[in-house]
Formats: sequence, C-alpha cells, structure tokens
Amino acid sequence: MTSLPPAGWYPDPDPQQAGRERYWNGARWAAGTRPAPVRQGTVGRPPLGPRYGVLAGLVQGFLGLCLLMSLARAALALWTADVVGGWRDGSQPVDLTTADRLDQLTILASWLDVGLLLVTGVLFITWLYRAHRSDRMYPAALRHGSGWAIGGWFVPILGLWRPLQMVNDVRRGAVGLDPGQGGALVGWWWAMYVAVMLSGRISATLYPTGDEKPRRLLEALLYSARYDVADAVINTVAAALAILVVRHVTQLVLPAAADRTAAVAPA
Repeated sequence: MTSLPPAGWYPDPDPQQAGRERYWNGARWAAGTRPAPVRQGTVGRPPLGPRYGVLAGLVQGFLGLCLLMSLARAALALWTADVVGGWRDGSQPVDLTTADRLDQLTILASWLDVGLLLVTGVLFITWLYRAHRSDRMYPAALRHGSGWAIGGWFVPILGLWRPLQMVNDVRRGAVGLDPGQGGALVGWWWAMYVAVMLSGRISATLYPTGDEKPRRLLEALLYSARYDVADAVINTVAAALAILVVRHVTQLVLPAAADRTAAVAPA
C-alpha cells in the first residue's frame, strides 16, 4: 500500500485552483487555501520552455486529423460493404471499375492513416517526454525515469502498461500528489488504445488472400469491410479520448510553472 504524505501545504490538486496551495492534514485535504509562493524551478531539471502549449496544441490537432481519418475509413468501409454485399447477393452486377476504385481508395486511406499515426506518435511522445523531464515536475512524485516516456512504447509486453504509467507520472509530478481528477479519463483512453492495437491485428487477419473461390472471396471481403467499420469506430473513440487526455495533462503541467515552490512534495 502506498503511504500517504505527511501533513503540510501542497499545490491544490484542483486544476481550477492554479496558483493556490491547500493544506493536507495527513489524511485529507482541508477546506482553506493560500496563494502559492512563486516557484523558481526545480534544480537540475531543464525548463519546459515557452512553446510547450504550442506542442500540446499540435498533438491535439493531429489527433483530430486521426479522428477525421477514422471517420473517413468508416465511411469507406460502409460503402465497400454495401457494394460487395450487392455483388454477393446478386442484386448488383460485379463492376470491375468500382472494384478498382474501392481498392485504390482503401490503399490510399491505409497510407494516409499510417503517416498520420507516425507523425502523431512522434509529437505525443515528445510532448510527454518534455513534461516528464522538465522543472515543472516534483521529482519525488515521479516513479519512473524520463527515458521511459520514449522507450516504454517500444518494449514488448511492457508497452502494454508503461506508457500509461508515464502519463500518470506526469499527472502526479505536476501537482506533487495524485491529482484525483482525470484518472478515469486516462484509464479509459488507455483501454481504448489497447483495443486499437488488438483490433488492428484482428483486422489484418480477416482480409482475404485472393486465393479464395469467387463466392468465398466476396463473403470474406464483406466480412472484412464490416469489421473495418467497427475498427474505425474504435479508433475514432480512442482519438477523441486522447485529445481529452492531452488537454487534461497539459492543464495540470502549464499552471505549475509559476505557481509552485522549489520544495519537492513527498511521494
């Protein structure tokens, strides 16, 4: 069990109370607050820099593009399912021109999706790493080294939870304690991120190889298209939650710059 910090004045965990301190009596927060002394920066940690808010905005912007791309993929998958369903049922004749157009659009959407994910991933990791290693953090509230904000995404198995831990590290480090608010949001975001990874692997196995007989090929294409609709919905929800998480964490980090003391809150 994690021990509670000793009694004392700490940054108010409520983001709406930026620039205030609230007294912690060792078991719960007191009602009164006071202005926080001006913080001079945590010794030995690099400054966050004045453009961190711009970086956070870029991350949210590209996540928004990912969201729109997922909606476009859902529309394309619905169209594909409608066309292929008509071919399978015999209500529409097989049209090679339409088949080529669907194939080209699917390939284009896949490349655009991959490109957006790469750029967004780099921006997100940079945003997380800069906050974790910066002077905006209370070092004693951090449980992991800043390098894990980058490496945690790429280590097999560990990548299923370490990035989540790093986001929560930044949340704690920004206020010195668990901020209380936003924990459920971060948890749901990560659950959807894991669902996206699993769904992508499943989707890749459902696409036909092209060696099937015509009837079986149409059925496989229809099933794959229907699943792609569900996969796109999962990606859309994950992107929306990621935008909210970036906004939430950034609001915790940015007010911490001028409103904290150089003292480190105990973990």
